[in-house]
Amino acid sequence: ERSRTTIGGYGELHYNNLSANDPAKDLEMIDLHRFVLFFGHEFNDKTRFYSEVEIEHALVTGGDSPGEVEIEQAFIEFDLRRNLHAKAGVFLMPVGILNETHEPDTFYGVERNDVESIIVPSTWWEAGIAGGGRYSNGLSWEVAVHSGLEMPTSGGSAFRVRSGRQKVSNANADNLAYSARVRYTGVAGLELSGTFHHQSDPSQFGDDGLDSGN
Repeated sequence: ERSRTTIGGYGELHYNNLSANDPAKDLEMIDLHRFVLFFGHEFNDKTRFYSEVEIEHALVTGGDSPGEVEIEQAFIEFDLRRNLHAKAGVFLMPVGILNETHEPDTFYGVERNDVESIIVPSTWWEAGIAGGGRYSNGLSWEVAVHSGLEMPTSGGSAFRVRSGRQKVSNANADNLAYSARVRYTGVAGLELSGTFHHQSDPSQFGDDGLDSGN
């Protein structure tokens, strides 16, 4: 009989060696960017739990420490019927190409590109509820109601989407957000998707934005 409990993990060690026209911008650095532990359990054929705990930059000491400990996923998923599921908890947003599968080799190079790390604030997770469907022809859809962004309106990170992530840490929930995605993967090597995200005013809460982690 197969085990219903899954334990796993992965790590990512970065080496950057950049030469710029401006010597002040040269960079040579090695960094244990992340170490991730995964725990999952299948309660029965219709109900399962997923979780992911991540330590970033190897060291967490408080103060100006470069590291963070983060829970990026912790949710229960239910199969409502053959092609229909729902989930509740902390989960990755169905936005962009990289957010749900955000490690090499889903992108080229050592670091994620700016579009998929700043404009689409990968890695981006929220707390809420979601439902969706998956079909054998490669079509799938998902809708979610979840905690939203809280972007700063002043300072060096003003209106920077990435800085608005609350990371479900005492997150302000007065302004819930809504996301929906349709995706097609029915042709080998092809993935097409579109996402709609709505939040009435992600900057209405003031100037305190979060701008750390990946």
